[in-house]
Amino acid sequence: YISLEDDLMRLFGGDRINALMERLNVDEDTPIENRMLTNTIESAQRKIEGRNFAIRKSVLQFDDVLNRQREIIYSQRDQVLNGENIKEQILRMIDQAIERQVKQFLPSEGDRAAWNLNGLRERYMGWLLQPGDLLYPDEKKARLQPEDVQKELTEKAHTLYEKREQQFTPAI
Repeated sequence: YISLEDDLMRLFGGDRINALMERLNVDEDTPIENRMLTNTIESAQRKIEGRNFAIRKSVLQFDDVLNRQREIIYSQRDQVLNGENIKEQILRMIDQAIERQVKQFLPSEGDRAAWNLNGLRERYMGWLLQPGDLLYPDEKKARLQPEDVQKELTEKAHTLYEKREQQFTPAI
């Protein structure tokens, strides 16, 4: 038995059936036996089950992504703990991160009005850039390409990495 006030009925047409019951003057406690109503309930249950299946499938896909990320992180951690040199991996990650940021702030499609050079400068200010970096005279700015900015940021990042590596790597 199911109440017309049940969540399932509320979501899938309970209001219509409730209105019909009121028009027919049927008492609230009177059980209803009707093939059409039974089919409606079964259909609603199938829809809910399908929706819940899709949700579980989506959660499982997210879990697979998280598991893959966890495997990568643990693999990289093991490389560090085993004393392997992961410098090339780190530099590649730095390059990819800078490339993504440059594409976001300086899209190559469209016109330069969409560029946000100040936003890019603020993004890296204080740890990679210093005041005065990425400031260009108007004539150079007119010829500036996203690749030029990306190259400049990448060189600064690699230089910073080299300094930090020398600072924290013990002499052997």
